[in-house]
Amino acid sequence: MSQSPRFHQVNSIVQEAPHVAEQKEMPTPEIPETVERSKHDVCWRNVVRNFTPAWFSVNMGTGIVSILLNTLPYNGQWLYYLSVIIFILNVVYFSVLLTITILRYVLYPEIFRVMVTHPVQSLFLGTFPMGLATIINMFCFVCVLPWGDGAAYFIWAVWIFDAVVSLLVAIGIPFLLSTRKNGLDLSSITAAWLLPIVSCVVAAASGAIVADVLPNAQLALATILASYILWGIGVPLAMMVICIYLQRLMFYKLPPKGMLVSVFLPLGPLGQGGFG
Repeated sequence: MSQSPRFHQVNSIVQEAPHVAEQKEMPTPEIPETVERSKHDVCWRNVVRNFTPAWFSVNMGTGIVSILLNTLPYNGQWLYYLSVIIFILNVVYFSVLLTITILRYVLYPEIFRVMVTHPVQSLFLGTFPMGLATIINMFCFVCVLPWGDGAAYFIWAVWIFDAVVSLLVAIGIPFLLSTRKNGLDLSSITAAWLLPIVSCVVAAASGAIVADVLPNAQLALATILASYILWGIGVPLAMMVICIYLQRLMFYKLPPKGMLVSVFLPLGPLGQGGFG
């Protein structure tokens, strides 16, 4: 018995109904909204804003390599030229990092206060004068003799700036951290507390090198006396912090894995203090 055309039409509508229902139930794909990025989050501004003083530790490492190569007790002329190349590289590093630092606090002056009171970032302010001290030492070894007395007086002025910054950092940063509203727990103290204090010890050792190249004996004597004062401020403070850090290790064991490398920092004031 043949089926009527009307039956076929109804049957096709019934078969298509579930597909139509499924299509209606499918959610409409959401079009992702375009995220508007601030001008401070793109390109060089992002680098400048997130820059930290810890980058000056690159100068410390590069500078000490150039000094060691220059003062090694071997008569290899190639060592001298290699030390000069690394010294120039260190000066370039320092210039780039100093430019970024100045831009950071000129463009975002509100960051400076936050950084100075930060319990971790502020400690690395000591890397700035210590990195500059490696340049001062190498300048005395390489540049003063061929460039004459003018270079000696120039590097003496740079050392005075370095000594003043070291003194401010060594006294100011521990004071600011000790007077924080939130306070500090003994368990949160790391050997990085030595970084701002060691800057005084490093400046004192550099003062002896600068005094050795000064043509004026009176200025050299004044530099030596100032170096003794810096040494007398830095070494006792470092010993106090080392005692506190030793107490922290006895009560709370080793620091977390991320800060484990900081256990070697007490070698800095001890070795540099002995050298000074």
